[in-house]
Amino acid sequence: MLLPLMALLGGKQLFGRTHEQHNIQGTFGGATGFEGNWHDYYKGGLFRSSKTTDTPLEPAFLQSLQQAWKLQEAAVRGYADTLGLATDQIDSYTYAVNLKLKDIDAKDDASYQQAVMERVNEAIRTGSNELAEQLLGTWTTTTAEVERTIAGIWMGDYETASRRVIETVTTSTYVASEYARQGELAIDTLTRLATSLQGVNGAFDTLGFALLDASLAGGDLASLIADATGGLERFGQLTASYWQDYYSDAEREGRLAMKGAMRDVRKRGFGEN
Repeated sequence: MLLPLMALLGGKQLFGRTHEQHNIQGTFGGATGFEGNWHDYYKGGLFRSSKTTDTPLEPAFLQSLQQAWKLQEAAVRGYADTLGLATDQIDSYTYAVNLKLKDIDAKDDASYQQAVMERVNEAIRTGSNELAEQLLGTWTTTTAEVERTIAGIWMGDYETASRRVIETVTTSTYVASEYARQGELAIDTLTRLATSLQGVNGAFDTLGFALLDASLAGGDLASLIADATGGLERFGQLTASYWQDYYSDAEREGRLAMKGAMRDVRKRGFGEN
């Protein structure tokens, strides 16, 4: 009877394992940028236990993950420096991931690799946004008392009475910066403010105009200036035309020479950045 029953139910369902998950598991951030491994989960049959296996990532793939995070981290640090924000939290920030890949249905290896990197890039963007939330905006903490009922327990022929307990629950909520725009994530706000300030101050420096402050307010003003001219690209075109049309050759040479001299002074550790 046992063999027919096994055939009916399926030997694999009884004694085999099914590969349920194939993940990238690890942590972005830290000294290397990423540390992790392949994580696989095999669901056991009726008479066989489930198991997980962790295997090292291929060196080239691991290096690509590390470099991808380091590039994004460097960009965030640069944006923060431009806006005069403290960057201490960047060094200690980490972001844990467990990217599920088993459901990827690709027609070939190239398509599969592309799909994997899309999920990696999505994770990096999510992580960099959480990092940006540590740099601008605020966090509010609230506590509340929550009542919970604990069911009774069967003990022999009788059940203990259920009881109610009061627990204190603490939650943290992110509040966007006052300079954030509708629909922006923190990383979007940080990028817009910093790139606007870089672009506007770069042009102002060439033209000899007073520079905007390295601050969130300065970045916001730069963003408004760029918007008023049709965006940063259009702003650059207009200022380039102004530079050519309203400055003589001698003035342009003088301004460029002055910029070069000031750049050398800053490199030697003198003057303001």
